[in-house]
Amino acid sequence: MNYEGTLKFEEHNIEFINPTIEILEDGVIMYKSKGEISAPVIIQRDGVEYRVNLENVKVNNFNADEEGTLELRVMDRLKDFEAQ
Repeated sequence: MNYEGTLKFEEHNIEFINPTIEILEDGVIMYKSKGEISAPVIIQRDGVEYRVNLENVKVNNFNADEEGTLELRVMDRLKDFEAQ
């Protein structure tokens, strides 16, 4: 997936402009009692890879089987890392 915008990760002083996002679906962990998942992702740009585990990805319905739902949730969570 392509992300339109700049993602900034302060703890490593790194920015990615319009990166490609890959979700490692086998590593997704569900926390049903919290209504959240954690999702490992790879952020890529110009041959550089950055792996991050996105915590606190909100989920309203764990039983929903809509195609693209995981991608939409992850992309929404990534907005929290947009450079200001």
